Amino acid sequence: MAASSAWRIPCDVVAVFHASFHPTQGYIISWSQKVPEASLNLDGIEFTALPSGLHAVDSDVIYLSRDGYRGVCVFTRRKSDEEGARGFRLESLGLMVANSPRSFPWRHLPALKEIAREVAERGEGWDWAPLQAWYETRKLRPEVGLSTETLTWEEELTRYPASHPALHLPHLLRILGPSSLTLYKHVLARRRVLIYAQPPVEPACILAYIASDVCFGSRNRDSTSRGHAYLSQSPGVLGMVTLNDLETLQSESWAGTGWIACTTDAIFMEKPYLYDLLIDMSTANWVTQSRPTMYLSRYNPAAAGTKKPTHRLSPVRFTWSDVRLWNELDRVLRTDPPAADGAPVSDPLEAPPPGSSAARAPAQQPTPLPPPLLRTDSASTAMSTSWTDPWKIYEDACVVCASIWLSGLRTAMGGGNLLTNWREGGSGGVHLEGEDAALQYGVNVRKVGQGIEGKRIDSKPRRVSLSNTPNRVASPVPGIPPLPVPIAGTSSMTETAAKHQHQVQMTLILLNVFHTHTEFLLDRLGELLGIESGAAPVGAGIAYNPDNIVLTARDVMALELGPLSDLDARFVQWLAEKTELAGGRKVVVRRSWRDLLAAVFGF
Repeated sequence: MAASSAWRIPCDVVAVFHASFHPTQGYIISWSQKVPEASLNLDGIEFTALPSGLHAVDSDVIYLSRDGYRGVCVFTRRKSDEEGARGFRLESLGLMVANSPRSFPWRHLPALKEIAREVAERGEGWDWAPLQAWYETRKLRPEVGLSTETLTWEEELTRYPASHPALHLPHLLRILGPSSLTLYKHVLARRRVLIYAQPPVEPACILAYIASDVCFGSRNRDSTSRGHAYLSQSPGVLGMVTLNDLETLQSESWAGTGWIACTTDAIFMEKPYLYDLLIDMSTANWVTQSRPTMYLSRYNPAAAGTKKPTHRLSPVRFTWSDVRLWNELDRVLRTDPPAADGAPVSDPLEAPPPGSSAARAPAQQPTPLPPPLLRTDSASTAMSTSWTDPWKIYEDACVVCASIWLSGLRTAMGGGNLLTNWREGGSGGVHLEGEDAALQYGVNVRKVGQGIEGKRIDSKPRRVSLSNTPNRVASPVPGIPPLPVPIAGTSSMTETAAKHQHQVQMTLILLNVFHTHTEFLLDRLGELLGIESGAAPVGAGIAYNPDNIVLTARDVMALELGPLSDLDARFVQWLAEKTELAGGRKVVVRRSWRDLLAAVFGF
């Protein structure tokens, strides 16, 4: 039953289209089909399916959206002798899926690549019969309806190993580094995020989906929790946008639920009023190990009433408060893959029906992305590449300084050492956490209300180690199997399967860290704003009046954020506004040295 369910063809396609670049007509839709029930307008979708710059690559994958429907395209550049084609033909085969919580376009990606290859091999005179037959087997049928099956993250990642975007989460975290938490804050607060990238664009599109999943993708939320309603609706993942989509961006902005999009049009960098955060992926360099650059869009009041731009871009990095959460993520990212001769544990969800072609073919692996940022083996090379990017030096220095500063600050507040004073509850000796025994599978990962690494046992912000208590709590991640025991003499397919299993397990833990931290932020913010039973706002030093709520440095620190960080202050205000935890009142974060000293020394 599990195998047949896993290999059932999803019937949720509402439209299929083939876009190409014609030598005399420009961008055209060569062929399209859609179900009558879909209120979908395909006019102009050829510009999104063939964004600028794709002529420089041979193949790519583009995620997009239109009229509330999400879709995916497979781009191919193939040689052509057609007059005026300049030696190549550019074409993109795409589909749109039904607007449903359980409809994901990447489910069709392996099959879409196969049918796109078959169509391209038929030459200049396209024969649409195979594509029409392929569409008939996958199109939405109202009499059948959509699947209402609910999958856990483990089941979903195992069922779609060749195409699920979330499997690239570890890789993209390594690329973004601690600045990934700046993206996390903006997405959680429902800001407008634009990712600029040069082709190939698949990594940027995948990052858009992952950013939404790490904030709003929890599958085991408590329906009675404060953030349940807020997290139930994720921001719009628009995928690829072009200059033809300016009206769409503006209408999505007016909705106020936030959006995440990516583009190859550099002119968007001159229009910062359209978004709140810009991620420039083109600055990432795998040789110098430089990371993507992030910019905040800031309003320029001096330009009001003039012809000058009303907004300007300001570079932004991670904040010191991000270091603790990043260290937790980084420990997971540093776990070693299984041994080369590990024997994988078979999963019924991966087993194709007996006798099928899939049963005889090796499992497809996720589409490879650009190589991760790796440390060089040569000391001289490492030194030269580090000095090439001064921001890398700044980042490393901030990580060290912030760790020392936060540790000393917690000690001054009575919390003791940052690494030692965490406790799950009950009993257990306190000791420094070693080389991450807590992150071996299965792992003790935080539960809701436990802050970063442990549960507070009283009103004081004391923390003790997770890895020292006899009454340890099992991982909230459901059903993570242990890594297989290495067995000598196994094949390369076994090695590949073991590495994939390790990748799934790492992704599950990373997702759980993000989801737990999200619920912690919402629960703690609700406590500070005092939303229960009409209670007056409570918190150390909180100020209240009928018009606004003023949070002090101690309140911000209770959220594990930086009391002097402008970005953290904005994040708290955004989150309080979007979650409506303040009951319609304005939240103001007061930041001054006096407030910080009061938080540290208690006066």
